[in-house]
This record gives sequence, structure tokens and C-alpha cells, in this order.
Amino acid sequence: MVAVMDERLQDFDFAFVLQGSKGDDAAEPYLAQVLALHYTNYGVGSLEAEVTLGKQHCRAAPFGAILHGGTSLAIAETVAGLGSMLICHAKGYRLTPVGVAVTGNHISMAALGEHLTIRATALQQGQRLHVWNVDLLHDDGKLVSSVRVTNALIPDGSKGKRGTAFTAA
Repeated sequence: MVAVMDERLQDFDFAFVLQGSKGDDAAEPYLAQVLALHYTNYGVGSLEAEVTLGKQHCRAAPFGAILHGGTSLAIAETVAGLGSMLICHAKGYRLTPVGVAVTGNHISMAALGEHLTIRATALQQGQRLHVWNVDLLHDDGKLVSSVRVTNALIPDGSKGKRGTAFTAA
């Protein structure tokens, strides 16, 4: 069960966001679904999730399947994107977050079947940009990867439009 850490998020449709947009029930899953993250709690400016590493998260290596560095970045961008959605919802912004920069440092290996905790904290919560720090951790708290994600906030429904002003609801 996901714990909500802020009353401004009580009406946020978390399940809808996780299932994919507009009731799309196509046979092919979205990346966020393939990553198989389980969110444990969330608030305005912070999220926590868990994942047990499956083959979809790993690369084959001579010494066993280990977490793929690109998967760490995808997990971080996915969690930070959801975190930015939560901030926009809580502040009444009609904006959509899109990742514009992702930088990661991979500190230690994680192996197939291992359980990881993901902790994301917003470092900047502006009206145009959000900056997140996302840490992937072993169960003992040892750092696997530390990732910085920058999300730009664009107006909802602005696909293909240029020069649209940023607005708050």
C-alpha cells in the first residue's frame, strides 16, 4: 500500500498515472510498467519506491547478470517524472514534466534478484524546472547509483506548439 505523505495529494489519481494514459490497454507495456517499480510512499518533493531486479533490469556479464546502468537512469527519470507530476498537482500547475537532463554515477553493482530501494528528493521546485536527486540503494543502505534529473515543465497539450507561455492553474 502506498502511503501519502501530504494531504494536497489525496485526490491525485496515482493508479491512473501508473497504468498508462487514456486507458491504453495495448499489448505492449510502457517503460514505467516494464521497470516494475512499487511505490511505497510519496509526498510533495519526495518519493520512495522499491524494485526487485529482474532480467529486464540487467545485462548479462561473464560473472552474472547485473543491473544495467541505463536501467538505473530510466528508473531515476521515471521516479523523478512522477515526483514532478505530484508537485505540479499539489501547486495547481497545469504543466507536464519532461526530462531534459539525466546524469548518473554508478557506485556499486546490484545483481539479478536483488531488492533495491529508490529515494527521490526534489532539490528545486520551480515553475519551469524541477531538479531531483534519486538514489538507488541496497537493503543495507549502501549506494548503488546516485542520479540527478532535471525536468522541464511544459503546458499540458502543447505537443508541437512553440512559444506557449507557462501558466499556473
